[in-house]
Amino acid sequence: MENLSGGALPSYLKENSFALSEERASTIIHSLSGAMDYLHTSGFIVQSLNPADVKLIDGTNSSDVKIVDLGMNQLKVSSDKKLKSINCDVTICLENYAFQAPEQILGGKENKKVDSWGLGIVAFMSLCGGVPFEGANDNLTAR
Repeated sequence: MENLSGGALPSYLKENSFALSEERASTIIHSLSGAMDYLHTSGFIVQSLNPADVKLIDGTNSSDVKIVDLGMNQLKVSSDKKLKSINCDVTICLENYAFQAPEQILGGKENKKVDSWGLGIVAFMSLCGGVPFEGANDNLTAR
């Protein structure tokens, strides 16, 4: 197991006053998009990219990042490595509506596009310090 001593992305954001430079944010997003492309090519969907599942390799400001804790969220969707749409399993407990794509909240078909949504949430958080859609509770967020 690899030691990722840099901590989780939310902690890193807090240490940097909840806003990274555009250059630093773009480096993180580029690294995450490369990781997701690799997973998609291998037939997996991250399904719920949560900023807490993005870890920095070390504590430096130039540290690379890795996606961790895929756990139950990773879905092998076919043996021939082609991604297919699947029905959302509403019994899977996802962290928070603020990080979920609309099709996840509505229980529709889910595919690799939900990972693009999650990447957008991480990009927004990296630049602005908060999530783009958040209500007082999950029901208000889902609206």
